[in-house]
Amino acid sequence: MTMATLAFGISILLMVPFFGWGVHTLRERYLLHHDIPLRVEVYSLLGVIGFLSVQLWLIRVWMGEVGAFFAFTVLALAAASTALYGPMLVSVISQEIVNLMHPPHDARDDMPNYNLAEGLETRGDLDGALREYMVMARIFPKDGETAFRVGHLLCEMQRWEEAAASFERGLQQAGDTEKSLLATNRLSDLYRERLGRPDEAAATLQAFLDRFGNSPRAELVARKLERLQRVVPPTSGNGSTTVQPPANSV
Repeated sequence: MTMATLAFGISILLMVPFFGWGVHTLRERYLLHHDIPLRVEVYSLLGVIGFLSVQLWLIRVWMGEVGAFFAFTVLALAAASTALYGPMLVSVISQEIVNLMHPPHDARDDMPNYNLAEGLETRGDLDGALREYMVMARIFPKDGETAFRVGHLLCEMQRWEEAAASFERGLQQAGDTEKSLLATNRLSDLYRERLGRPDEAAATLQAFLDRFGNSPRAELVARKLERLQRVVPPTSGNGSTTVQPPANSV
């Protein structure tokens, strides 16, 4: 086996984790709306730099002299890296800028300050309010209230999928029964009425009962879940089913 053949084989093998991890992170970010931890993004970008360095050397070995084909190969690698890992680079840079402008240790009593976001929301600047809430979400990633506010704002903007993902994050982090109840009702209605996913609406209500089954409000949620489970979706003329919302909600 020649050196060029070996270099070609290794180069092809290295492509598998490069494309596989890139597609996985894009799916997590844009399809599942999951946050990727900052350290994972940083290590991933360092890995990409290492991959490109090794890959360019391997390509140079098995291609021999530098020519037009080598230049096109380099451009293709650059384009693939930008497409797969560009959003990750932007995310890391934006988080560092946020940390410089709003250092976590400067936050009074370690509590989010929503004054600016609330002011923008009152004036109708929903995009500006959302940006401010996202700043708070970056600084306080474990604060359920911020996630709830983002979810409510996204509902106003009719960005239903993103709103549902934000409510899900908030419910995972929140420990307050009343706030969790409000978010649970909003999320279950969102799944049922806007996204047409009654099973997930029922799962949201059940998750509240599993966590806060001893709270005074659990009975109301249980009745709502029972009504939802009794709903039989009628068949429409074209053979599809339409889910009818229950007559009452909590």
